[in-house]
Amino acid sequence: MKKTNTIIGTAAIIIACCMALLVAGRDISPPEISDLSPKISPAPEEQNAYTHLIAAANALVLPDDPSVISANINDKQIDNNDISAIIANNQPAFFLIDRALKFDRCQAPELGNSADMDSFYQIGLLLAARAGHYRRTDQLDRSTSACTSLLRMGDMIHSDARNLSAYGVGITLLQTGLEQASFLAGCKTASSSDLKLLTNALAALRPLDQGLTRAVQFQFQTVADAIEKFKSRGLSLEKTISDSDGIPFILRKTTWFPGYFFKENETKQTLAKLYRDTIHNIPLVYADMNLYNPEEYLGLTGSKTSFVLRPNFVGRIFYAFTTPELNTFLEGKCQMEGTVRATQLVVAIKAFQKTTGVLPDRLASLCPAYLKTVPLDPFDGLPFRYSRAKEIIYSVGKDLLDSGGSKEIPPGEIYGRDYPQTWIAEDAVFEIE
Repeated sequence: MKKTNTIIGTAAIIIACCMALLVAGRDISPPEISDLSPKISPAPEEQNAYTHLIAAANALVLPDDPSVISANINDKQIDNNDISAIIANNQPAFFLIDRALKFDRCQAPELGNSADMDSFYQIGLLLAARAGHYRRTDQLDRSTSACTSLLRMGDMIHSDARNLSAYGVGITLLQTGLEQASFLAGCKTASSSDLKLLTNALAALRPLDQGLTRAVQFQFQTVADAIEKFKSRGLSLEKTISDSDGIPFILRKTTWFPGYFFKENETKQTLAKLYRDTIHNIPLVYADMNLYNPEEYLGLTGSKTSFVLRPNFVGRIFYAFTTPELNTFLEGKCQMEGTVRATQLVVAIKAFQKTTGVLPDRLASLCPAYLKTVPLDPFDGLPFRYSRAKEIIYSVGKDLLDSGGSKEIPPGEIYGRDYPQTWIAEDAVFEIE
């Protein structure tokens, strides 16, 4: 009798555990995600710069050592003879680039090639080197033309980006163009007409919101498609994850996961909420953004054991390996907006100084002759700060504190070639002189 009770009790426990696993393994209904589908307005082929930029990329004649171009962009290791020869060899490519930039759109085909963006990046570097060479040789009209072409190209690429990588290429080219515009504005021989052309080119730049929103939506669609393929086809985690330490052998080897370990709809819903929250933040100033801790948001905290044993552990692997650091894109958007607006101000101030012989008493003096309005700081939403005495304009940056134009680097911040100092200092300072 005692043995029978033990068997019955054990069976009851096993049945209860199985029922608990079944309940815990139930997925939710398919989430509504149609709002995350990118809104695409197709660009007619004859009005699409993409095709012409591909032709220009195919016509490029690059040096054996590509660093010759990049080293000359920011006036480092200058060899004007080398750059002059490179420019001369690429006249057919420049003709095609000029033709491409007459259009307003640069829309990649649905199945675009990532190598195309690498080629476009090379075109941008060549335009920047061309602008720098003409500036150093006092051909400022040509330098201004090359600079405005680079600004336009970066603007077109980020505005029609089909993924975050393409958006990043557009932003990088835009940043490079802004650097060249700042160099030009600082030239004492820059004419009023040169500064006017720069002013117009900067004013024509489109807001970053549309391009980033579309790129984030495309990114979500890519991840959602990957989840569906994983569910339908199955895939060994051992082939998917290079570091499978801590994942039980049987789970590493299997290609199909019961509902307890992988909930397709729940995974999609969690990611959809993350991407929606990111898109909601895009048009806001940094101070109003509701940024998230990705590990807490996606349930990636805790020990390896709890990570594996909790329901939907494969879904959490999707979170960890397919979700970019979206907060970084939000902060980067504010930084780029700040750089665009600061460059607009620097060019306007130099134009004012060219006309009057002095710096303005306040930024409002630039309106409406040089600017429609004083640009707002994308971090706190207030007008950019200006110090005539220090000859600087500045943004408060992500700490949202006005430190009077301080360039001090807070402890623990990293900067260098890949981490520029401007946006990690206490204030993001832009020199006028």
